[in-house]
Amino acid sequence: MPQAISIDNFIDCHAGDGQLELCGKLAISRAILDAEKDSSLYVDPTGRKQHPNYSALGTTWYSAFMQLLTQNCRIAYLPERLARITFVVFNYDRCVEQFLFHGIQNYYGIDAEAAARLLTHLRIFHPYGAVGTLPWQRQPNPIAFGEQVSPKQLLDVAAGIKTFTEGTDPHASDIKELRESLRGATTLLFLGFAYHQMNLKLLKPEVPHGKPADVRYFGTASGMSDSDVDLVKDDLVAMASVQPGCVVLRNDLKCAEFFREYWRSLSLG
Repeated sequence: MPQAISIDNFIDCHAGDGQLELCGKLAISRAILDAEKDSSLYVDPTGRKQHPNYSALGTTWYSAFMQLLTQNCRIAYLPERLARITFVVFNYDRCVEQFLFHGIQNYYGIDAEAAARLLTHLRIFHPYGAVGTLPWQRQPNPIAFGEQVSPKQLLDVAAGIKTFTEGTDPHASDIKELRESLRGATTLLFLGFAYHQMNLKLLKPEVPHGKPADVRYFGTASGMSDSDVDLVKDDLVAMASVQPGCVVLRNDLKCAEFFREYWRSLSLG
């Protein structure tokens, strides 16, 4: 594994080896669920930790996003605002869902049922799958955030993990729905994204020939060299048929810092 870019790349390189693929997906599933339990988002309704650690989350982009989402927004207007947002999550965890479910309850003083109803207006896609759906999402066989699952459950969770080939199948119904959701977007924000060609191709919008897209691209690029940032900008300009000035990438800002720097540009008001 130290030779591989990631376990996902390693599994994809051994396509056709069913046993290796299964073991890899089991390892991913176990690691993700363990990381969820160790995170500040974990909640144990039967124990002392009945709420996420909002103080610890205060320095993360989740809190910055919540402030942007709720700025000048009474609860009556929240469905419309949520309906304008689409998340494309390339990770297997459910951190976005977990944070919003509890964060909306905490901020607006509503119960779990009301928060679940509100979040039906928000679109979240996991092209490579996730470690199950959360109980409030009302899907069969849910897996709680950070749950310590049985061997049988772990096998079911692993079945929901997709390889690169499975996750980027252009004929898959969820990929078509994802692209349709992004078709009318005016702002795309990349957070902690590696800008892999395969994932950029998956997100590529359909732009009429000769008509530049009226869309702005913002993104973090922490840890990426200046020369690679320039190459990624060129890729985005070519992919979306936009002018270079419509693409802003910063390798000197983390996600939370990016929200503060471009607060007015990202405003939902």
